[in-house]
Amino acid sequence: MIFGGIDLLKIEEKRMRDIRGARISMVFQEPSSALDPVFTAGYQIEEAALAHGKMRASAAKDAAIEILRMVHIKDPMKVYSSYPHQLSGGTKQRVSVAMALVNSPELVIMDEPTTALDVTIQSGILDLVLEIVDKKKISILFISHDLGVINRVCKRVAVMRRGKIVESGEKDMVLRNPSDIYTASLLASARALS
Repeated sequence: MIFGGIDLLKIEEKRMRDIRGARISMVFQEPSSALDPVFTAGYQIEEAALAHGKMRASAAKDAAIEILRMVHIKDPMKVYSSYPHQLSGGTKQRVSVAMALVNSPELVIMDEPTTALDVTIQSGILDLVLEIVDKKKISILFISHDLGVINRVCKRVAVMRRGKIVESGEKDMVLRNPSDIYTASLLASARALS
């Protein structure tokens, strides 16, 4: 696993900690599990910023509020002071995205970030992902079983079966003209359900 010329599987834990959260961050599938229930949203975003020494404590609150604005939170001060149980599912996921972005990473891994959300909220989060990629010029590794979401968000696609990549390439090539039988069967199943 190579990132920025570094084999992540061969480096010591201290170096990995310097990369994890600072250069590579993650948005998990279920925001209720990703957020700590005993701390406010603002505290958790500040903690993510301070953990990597990219800013002083005096600047962390302003950075947290600004990143909440960036992810289209309507009342960032209220959300900053709120605990996760006080927030809707969509707002919690936006807070998770804010935590992932606060250090301006080069890569954000998103593991099924819209699965637990209703269709309307899902659409808003996907719009947000596309806007962030364009505005911040970061890369997203988007993991999903939903081929419609993949079609909307991704430029390149890798299809995995039993932990191995069976096909990869430009989105249009893979989704419209698959070369692997497993990919073809996934696409046929998706079409049969729609």
